[in-house]
Amino acid sequence: MVKKHFNIKAVAYFLFYLVFSITFLWILSLTFRINYIQYPVAILASIIVLASLFFLISKSDMNKLKTNYGLKKEILFISLFFIGTLAVTMYIGLESQVGFLWDFGTVQRNAFEIAKTGNYLDISYFARYPNNNMMLLISVAAYKLIFMFAPSASIFSMYKVIIAGNSLLISISILFIYLSSRRVWNRKVAVMSVGITYLFTPILLYSEIFYTDTLGLFFVSLVMYLNVETRKSSNKRNNIVLLIIMGMAIGIGYRLKAFVIILAMAIIIELLLSNINWRKKIQKSLVLLVSVGITLVVTTIIFNQFIPTTKESKDENEFPLTHWVMMGLNVQNDGRYSQDDFELSLTAKSYEEKKELQIATIKKRIDSFDSLGLLKFLFVNKMTRTWADGTMMTDYYGSRESIKQGYLLQFYDKEGQYNYGFHVYFQIGIFIIWCFVLIGSLLYKKRNTTIDFMNISIFGLIIFQLIWECNARYIYCFIPLFILSATNGTVVFNSIIRKLESKKIKPI
Repeated sequence: MVKKHFNIKAVAYFLFYLVFSITFLWILSLTFRINYIQYPVAILASIIVLASLFFLISKSDMNKLKTNYGLKKEILFISLFFIGTLAVTMYIGLESQVGFLWDFGTVQRNAFEIAKTGNYLDISYFARYPNNNMMLLISVAAYKLIFMFAPSASIFSMYKVIIAGNSLLISISILFIYLSSRRVWNRKVAVMSVGITYLFTPILLYSEIFYTDTLGLFFVSLVMYLNVETRKSSNKRNNIVLLIIMGMAIGIGYRLKAFVIILAMAIIIELLLSNINWRKKIQKSLVLLVSVGITLVVTTIIFNQFIPTTKESKDENEFPLTHWVMMGLNVQNDGRYSQDDFELSLTAKSYEEKKELQIATIKKRIDSFDSLGLLKFLFVNKMTRTWADGTMMTDYYGSRESIKQGYLLQFYDKEGQYNYGFHVYFQIGIFIIWCFVLIGSLLYKKRNTTIDFMNISIFGLIIFQLIWECNARYIYCFIPLFILSATNGTVVFNSIIRKLESKKIKPI
């Protein structure tokens, strides 16, 4: 009699996908609830679209590649598609250009002034929010480059060039979605992934805002693609090089969006649960972590060299991480940004005093909830704010002090003629995506295991957003991961239909 060994990997993935499935079932119910309350037409439309997609997917065989074009034609197709994407994204950005408000505006106005005169408009801002240091330096470099060709141009004229660069980042990110999906599955599925991206997400709609969201999108999509390549490559040297580049990308991404570090955690978890021997697991994990660590050290040195914030200024102005946890517990804003919390943090004179004040406020807010109140706040209020908004707040940010009163403002502005339809459309989109993410999770045994990294990362982001200040905009840069996870759901569904048909069983 053969003795069965305890399979920790199988148990770990069973538990993970059980929790992941419950989580997305809950997110789907929250999305349904918000649609029922605010956009009831989206419910019927979602059912019709979902049924149509199920029908189309059931009639297609995604496991068999049937294309009559070679590599040259594919390159031509990708090139034309890329140029088209870039053109559309640039048009959207230029048509919906906004004023330089909130953090985005502060960074851009300072970057322009530094590039022009070498002076800061407000150095205390970067002492308070060092998380925007990387964004500042990248923006300064961009403006300095433009100044070389147009030394007398205004910030508004220059920003049009910045929008073009921002559109390029978004287009490259979509290209990485295509390449990743093609590597995991095939060309046909890759085209479908891009179709899902275009039809169901607002990925093109932040091109007017050159900020950490679009740069974060680029680095997340890059890491996703590199991780897929490491999974598919058997060359040891190539894998080490790819891990080093991934570590650098995660390190820079972390400087833009702190939660990008979740990707490193997901990669290590996936490595530890892989079938390779422990020596290789440790070796690869160390290569990644050292690469991330060196990137963080180097960027810290660069910040200290080029951003003249003093120790005294940092102690007086910098907000501890507890500030964002405190805002994440503000019931008046459902855990979003709070001006009152901002002003509260300003009342404390030093870093340590701010931290003590914020920790005391966090404890007070937690104590103010009853036994179920905190759970309701976190899993209903905050999760609805973050995960049930298909627009990812693109209309809100795209209509704040619009410079050009163009056609797109009718979609973005709350009082615009097409704003309700805009919301209905993307509520349908997010519902469809979450449905296929859930299908792939429920049928996880049929999954392509390359997708584990994406799903672990998504789950990490869900946990992060429960703890941190929440905002639907913050999940924008994880769109590539959502798309590959949803694509996995369509492929898994298709494979089950194919199996049923091969057994001559009619699906219900």
